[in-house]
Amino acid sequence: MAGLTSGCLGPYKFDRSARDRKWALAFAALWALCLGAGIYTITGKHSQYSDAQVAELPASACPREWLSSEPPHRRSLLSGAQHSQDHAAATVVAVVWTLISIGGSLLLGAAFLSVIRRHAERAVHATMVLQVALPLAGGLLCPLALLAGANFFVVVRATIALLGFGCACLLIYLRALAQVPATVRLLRMAINCLEANPALVRVAVALIGAAFAAVAPLVWLAVHAMRSGSLVANHARGGSPLCRSSRTGLPVPCCEFVPGGWAIAYALIPLPFLILWTLAAAGHARKFVISGAVAQWYFAPAGDESASKGTTLRSLRHAFGPQRGTLCFAGAAMIVAQYVAGLAESLQRRGGPLGCLLSVPLRWAAFVVQELTRFAVIVSAITGESLRDAGRRGLDLLKRNALEAFATSYWLAPWTISLTALLFSVVWGVLVVASLCLAKALLASSGIHLKWDAVWAIGGVAAGSCLVVCGFLAGVLQEVLDACFVCWALDRDSSAVSKPEVHSAFAALPVQPLQPAAGVAVQQPGGGLAYGAAPAPAPAQAAAAAARAAAAAALTAGGPARDEEAAQQLRPLLSGTGEAALELSAA
Repeated sequence: MAGLTSGCLGPYKFDRSARDRKWALAFAALWALCLGAGIYTITGKHSQYSDAQVAELPASACPREWLSSEPPHRRSLLSGAQHSQDHAAATVVAVVWTLISIGGSLLLGAAFLSVIRRHAERAVHATMVLQVALPLAGGLLCPLALLAGANFFVVVRATIALLGFGCACLLIYLRALAQVPATVRLLRMAINCLEANPALVRVAVALIGAAFAAVAPLVWLAVHAMRSGSLVANHARGGSPLCRSSRTGLPVPCCEFVPGGWAIAYALIPLPFLILWTLAAAGHARKFVISGAVAQWYFAPAGDESASKGTTLRSLRHAFGPQRGTLCFAGAAMIVAQYVAGLAESLQRRGGPLGCLLSVPLRWAAFVVQELTRFAVIVSAITGESLRDAGRRGLDLLKRNALEAFATSYWLAPWTISLTALLFSVVWGVLVVASLCLAKALLASSGIHLKWDAVWAIGGVAAGSCLVVCGFLAGVLQEVLDACFVCWALDRDSSAVSKPEVHSAFAALPVQPLQPAAGVAVQQPGGGLAYGAAPAPAPAQAAAAAARAAAAAALTAGGPARDEEAAQQLRPLLSGTGEAALELSAA
């Protein structure tokens, strides 16, 4: 895409003006406020805050100067701890296995992408089977809990819930069986797009790392804010002049530290909100960069070898340049939606029947805000619009192109990706635990005893690290898929096809046909308004459109092996109009 540094590339705009500036200013102002207050707390922290120092203080150091005849009691975390040689060897073994399990998780990330690419159909079927089999198996095994003395009514409710959920999943997947080929094509298309833009994974990792590096000083400030306060007499003394507990009579520290009220408010209100806002904005920045790079690849001219060069860097400049306010706005909207979802969950748990009733609209409101924000960020990354305008445009796109597709089959692809990542993590954790059990038996003969707690902990670390790696890649794939979906919808609105291979993947989705354009409003001589009929398409254009649709449908029915054939045969249909398209359609 050399030379495409200005203007636009289809709907994608290169020259952009600043959007949502107020949100960027509010974000910067909150950062400045928290940093300033944090620096003030550091200068005003108490010099004798640490537990060891407070425990050594005499009673005279407290506000009420009681004299103590007993020396202050000081506990040591290391008292009585004697590490034997075999225990040290077991610790070394545990650390080595932990590092090996984490390193294996990184390799499993590459295996995860390979499985999605080469065995997408098997992954879809495995997802369906597991989603149905696990709840049904849990429901059938629940009655066994009665043998352990579990409550009868609790067991009955759990059994009914699990069996009902499993049967519901079975009915849903039976209806979705016809959409498995389309889902397989979507997954392979997402992998191909990711391979065409190899820098996306590295940039996504860098953005997440930068986000955590940015919030690290805020966490440090929150910790130091709790060190600003004063020393008071230990409440365990119960007003006694002796440094002993009023209940047990045992020695206790004479003083204790109490953080100041304003320090607690600072550490519990603005700082957590700023941390969440920063992480949410960073997540949307990742989505923005991925969507912008995918859109440039999608709308690039056919045969352009430089289609994926500089796309990620250009999208980064847009994200942290003129549209940083859009990302701040999206992050704030996501935090509000998550708060509403948490409130709905709290009402459902503690509010009784009325709370359950009120939680339903709150959950739906949170879901709608999250989905609209997600698609608004994608549209904004492509068109350069503000988040509000992009949200309106994204909602319009979903109404015309996606509602039926999303309800029937589009959900199956991201669901497959997520459950495959979960399956990888569970399998890796089980393998690590099994290998540790074997190693435990072998090491026992050498006098090295590995505790079962360590075995389960290492297995949990292995499963968790694998879930983080595969879940991260699954999130990137889902964002690539969402960006391709929006690009396809924009193409479909303009009756164009920029990437035939992508259109052949989306052609199998049960999308409603586009409605014809409305007529033009005409003012009558008497002042009234009337609407003229929409102009009928020319016969050649109608035939060309019909030929494109027929070719896409025919090639889609041929299966994944004909993706390249679909691209080659659709290009002349897309570029040709009139007689050329008619000749190709007749052929």
